[in-house]
Amino acid sequence: GTSCLMDRNLLFPIESNDTRVVDALLEILQLTGSPTIRHSIIKVLGTLGDKRAIPIIRTFETDDDHHVREWTTIALEQLESTADNDK
Repeated sequence: GTSCLMDRNLLFPIESNDTRVVDALLEILQLTGSPTIRHSIIKVLGTLGDKRAIPIIRTFETDDDHHVREWTTIALEQLESTADNDK
């Protein structure tokens, strides 16, 4: 499948089977101080369905920003349902 990462008015297609993209997003997620970037990346990671993101996303369940916490919950539900479907 394909998801999109939006930057202002541009959409960048992301192939869900490209592990390099997921790795890069996870690295940025852990380094950024911006709540907007954190919740945007978490949202994309949830739609990409790569289960490797679960432990890292889980660390944002207690983030100071309510948008980050909200998208963390949504992304984990998406990823865990994907994991259940893989069984």
